[in-house]
Amino acid sequence: MLPTLNSMQARKPNLYPTCVCRRCELEKEDNDHVWKCPSAAETTTEIWKEAMGKINEWGVQATNSYNAARKREYKRAVDRGRQVPRPVPIHWWPPSDADHVRGFSSIGGARAVHSGSQAPDRDEKPMWNVSDLLRGITPLSMLTEWSAVFRTPMSIAKTVLHKFVGYLEAQASELIWKPRCSETIAWEQSQGISAKDKTSKYTGPRGDWSQGYGYITHDGFSATIVAQSQVLDRTATGGWCTEEFGLKREYTRKREYKRAVDRGRQVPRPVPIHWWPPSDADHVRGFSSIGGARAVHSGSPALDRDEKPMWNVSDLLRGITPLSMLNEWSAVFRTPMSIAKTVLHKFVGYLEAQASELIWKPRCSETIAWEQSQGISAKDKTSKYTGPRGDWSQGYGYITHDGFSTIVAQSQILDRTATGGWCTEEFGL
Repeated sequence: MLPTLNSMQARKPNLYPTCVCRRCELEKEDNDHVWKCPSAAETTTEIWKEAMGKINEWGVQATNSYNAARKREYKRAVDRGRQVPRPVPIHWWPPSDADHVRGFSSIGGARAVHSGSQAPDRDEKPMWNVSDLLRGITPLSMLTEWSAVFRTPMSIAKTVLHKFVGYLEAQASELIWKPRCSETIAWEQSQGISAKDKTSKYTGPRGDWSQGYGYITHDGFSATIVAQSQVLDRTATGGWCTEEFGLKREYTRKREYKRAVDRGRQVPRPVPIHWWPPSDADHVRGFSSIGGARAVHSGSPALDRDEKPMWNVSDLLRGITPLSMLNEWSAVFRTPMSIAKTVLHKFVGYLEAQASELIWKPRCSETIAWEQSQGISAKDKTSKYTGPRGDWSQGYGYITHDGFSTIVAQSQILDRTATGGWCTEEFGL
């Protein structure tokens, strides 16, 4: 949390009777205003244009690194005696101005900064703004758009986007935040506010904390305690942001509330979240993206919702938890994401443990018995083999839309892996 004037006023209203911005002297200074202040508009445009001019350089660097990694992967596979197709190099195509506009279409104010003049946003109420990027926040939704618009694998888009936002953040810190601090310090000195005054203990009544601390909801700022289902994918801590943040802490909502009250803050009492037992129809919808789930659930043949489901019951039995399934559970069961995540992890963990005991271990016992009947010893299985090898394509590689493939372009890879844990649309390479 930045020590903006609105938070300083909330902490020590005796020293800060007003929180009007000391640069423009027009609006109250909060976390958003620092970056949206009219006095910083010209600087923001300059920083943006400089960062845009470096995108091609970063794109070429990321693409070269990506191709080099694929070459190493190919060489390693050949050295192991595997017959794999030679990787086709990925090329970086310099994005046009129209590509840039589409890539930033979800960011409020980006079109205006990019064009240097007033321009309407694509969304009426954008969830993200240029000010968020200047603070070092990188929305996942923006990553998805960049990968599609720039026609590049997700890992290349991620590298370029991180460099872009990192550059914006570093320059904004130097050219906007530090000058703002200098002007604020000069004002404090003119008011006789010393460093000792700012660190001394204050026991009087505090100001309004709601605009200085809390979470951003659909209705604007909310004080410390809010239902997680209201929290947007926005935070002021930097890094990647998904739809869940805020209440994802080591403390429960009741402990958070008690701690806030103990500190003398006036916050609303948290409303308990209730678990509503899902109906059979809820269960069917919750598993709708999983191939074979309807048949297993009903105990009879049943059609899948998708013609070619990306995930199957067999994936869950191996301990794979798709993020797409988490999103469906949270929506269908009408529960915050953290609760859905906990229940889903326990569900998949139970499936994996039972499948290991009742399916995998009996399979191993029967296979070992067959090996013994064939005279195959443990020494035989671990001894070095130098003869011609069989077809590896079904044993190793990545899963594509057309089945297994040893080396594939990252843009073809599905959100599926056999290593367990959470799976997103990108893995493997």
